[in-house]
Amino acid sequence: MLISSFLNHIIIRNILGLTALLTVHFIADQENFFRREGSNQWMPYLFLVMLYGGMIVHHRILFDQFYLKQRRKIYWIGLLLALAVSSVNMHYILQKGFSVENTLPKLISFWVYVLTGLGVYVLFRYVRLDQQPSVFIQTSDSTSKSADSFTCTVDSETITISHASIIYMESMENYVKIYTPSKTYVTRLTLKQAEERLPKPYFIRISRSHIIHRAYLKDHTPDNIKVGGENFSIGKVYKRHVAELLSSKL
Repeated sequence: MLISSFLNHIIIRNILGLTALLTVHFIADQENFFRREGSNQWMPYLFLVMLYGGMIVHHRILFDQFYLKQRRKIYWIGLLLALAVSSVNMHYILQKGFSVENTLPKLISFWVYVLTGLGVYVLFRYVRLDQQPSVFIQTSDSTSKSADSFTCTVDSETITISHASIIYMESMENYVKIYTPSKTYVTRLTLKQAEERLPKPYFIRISRSHIIHRAYLKDHTPDNIKVGGENFSIGKVYKRHVAELLSSKL
């Protein structure tokens, strides 16, 4: 169990993935590796490290933080900018390090491999989310609402999160992020489904994208609310409802 938990840690998985990538490349490249001199020996491996890092940036930041939050213009700008920077870098390495005059075929191959890899990741994410089982273990509505914890499925594992530890929830298209002081969980669920199973008035829906726990409320105005160090805008259609709940006593 401890070993499984260790191997499933995101940092460990990325280290193992990068190590495997570099090892496979070295096996195929070792004959040429010992023929190259100086920095040219390590240049392809440095490029692979940068490429792997770019993939992580795409998966964890561009796709999760922008694309899935409907900020897709920023996503495409970021993706195209990353491809442009990587292409210039690859062009320089090929010309200066390997004396390749016509780098266009290599760049096209690079774009094809990168876009294919990103496409596989995006498809995997959506398919994986769609195939996950129902998020909640349901008994009755009264039991769901009065329970002291929130049961959901994260990475195919059923977990229980105490209501007291939930700072806020954030909608990300077809799944929800649950923020706690120690960890962030991602589960396939609509924010409306989550709202129906959270006890009121402790949890308040403040917009189409957020539900907050009023125990973590720091400050608020008619238009904005501060929870757990984060500032959120109150949706127009929610303002009256939020104001009524915040004026009521727990």
